[in-house]
Amino acid sequence: MGRWPGARARSARSCAATRRSGRNRRGRGELDLAEVALEILPALDILPGLPPLDPFAGGTLAEALHEPEPDSLADWLASARAMAALAIGSEDRTRQALYAAIGRAWDFALAAEAEPDDFAQLVAEAGLALQARAPLIPVVKLVFGAQYDKTRLTEYATALAHAHRLGLSRGELAGFLGETPGGLKGVVAAERRLRRSEEGQARIDPRAALEASLRTLPAGTLDDVPAEGREFSLVMVRRMPDGRLAVLGEVLDDEPLLERAARRLMQ
Repeated sequence: MGRWPGARARSARSCAATRRSGRNRRGRGELDLAEVALEILPALDILPGLPPLDPFAGGTLAEALHEPEPDSLADWLASARAMAALAIGSEDRTRQALYAAIGRAWDFALAAEAEPDDFAQLVAEAGLALQARAPLIPVVKLVFGAQYDKTRLTEYATALAHAHRLGLSRGELAGFLGETPGGLKGVVAAERRLRRSEEGQARIDPRAALEASLRTLPAGTLDDVPAEGREFSLVMVRRMPDGRLAVLGEVLDDEPLLERAARRLMQ
């Protein structure tokens, strides 16, 4: 497990004047989601095949947080996009709504891991592309809008990548963001430090580079391995930080490797 590349030009000069006067009244360092909304809202209806976001369609943040769990991947996406809309329209303009939206985006990412074909279809219908080097960018683009600020999209995707690294389960990321010193910025900084450390190790340690690549693979279960096939086969597993045993995939069409593994197992 980018921000929106260029939001549409804002035509109303009054919007800019309102933002300037609002900034004069705000204290330095406060996150103003109303200002963010002015950048996001023009882009929220551009994804084909998905309903436009209504910031008030989901009711209050508390109501959205206690909605029943979605049944399908498309429902997970709709739920995540509604949470993003609530973050934009949050009257109290606190970080709680933003963190809840990022947390719901992580829930959608977990659902997408379980349904890769449906996820690929949603990505294609939105005119996006899957990215091997940045697999979580399409997730945040689907949730927050493909034309949103690119820097913010990158930060949100980095937060999801950190959740993937830690093996966070569904519903855990929003609380994690709120409890981490520095909040979203702190989590993003921590993930980037870890990446730089891994990249530095990779220059001198090929195995570290390989392990870093393996950590980007979706964490599945034995149920994801097809029941049909050869009697004996090799499966790669990963021991997750939370103690779970994740199945990364089946190794096919490598007879010498299968034979070596079998001999080692029989020793």
